[in-house]
Amino acid sequence: MKVLLIISSIVLPLVMFFLQLKIKTFRFIFNILALIAIVIFGDIASTSIYQIIKENAVFMTTIHAIFLNPFFLATGGYLGIYFIYRLILLTIEETKDWSHLSIFFLFKLYVIEQPNHPDNNIYTNSHYFYN
Repeated sequence: MKVLLIISSIVLPLVMFFLQLKIKTFRFIFNILALIAIVIFGDIASTSIYQIIKENAVFMTTIHAIFLNPFFLATGGYLGIYFIYRLILLTIEETKDWSHLSIFFLFKLYVIEQPNHPDNNIYTNSHYFYN
């Protein structure tokens, strides 16, 4: 199970990245899901903390009951994957001036650029990230 969690935290953000390159609608979907997840995650955390303070049951183990909530775990998991996906986007955007480094050049040449595609250059077309 631990290996599955670690592998999915690497693979799923990469899948999200390539999906949003192929179909622009996925960018919007991923962002909306993140907004919904952060609201649910924050509401569950804040109501749990409020309940503990209200009952004057401030013990170290009391707050850990929040980890039994499947919505808390699902939204937190999605946010973790989403943040890694956004860091991938940010890293690629910030490395656009690093074309002299071979690994980034090869990544750009063989993975991102698609011949005969109208929007084939992620480094000069910032709409991949901001539209």
